[in-house]
Amino acid sequence: MAKDYELAAQGKQAERILSDEIYRGAVEQVSLDLFEAWKSTSWHQILKREFIYRQYKAIGEVETRLRAVMENGKFAQQVINKET
Repeated sequence: MAKDYELAAQGKQAERILSDEIYRGAVEQVSLDLFEAWKSTSWHQILKREFIYRQYKAIGEVETRLRAVMENGKFAQQVINKET
């Protein structure tokens, strides 16, 4: 049950991060900056474009992980609520 409390707390923290205005703005700005960097590459800069693409995908992976932590936390909270 202690694990459920820990997961629930982590889920709430992930939810706060995902809904934080500064975090959202930072992710949006970095995404736009990466897109602009990608657009400014020339046709022969394949490695640079691939590097930019990997950076862009990494942002999505962080968001996906945070959402998974949030959902696990919600489930853990339901388990806690049932047991109390």
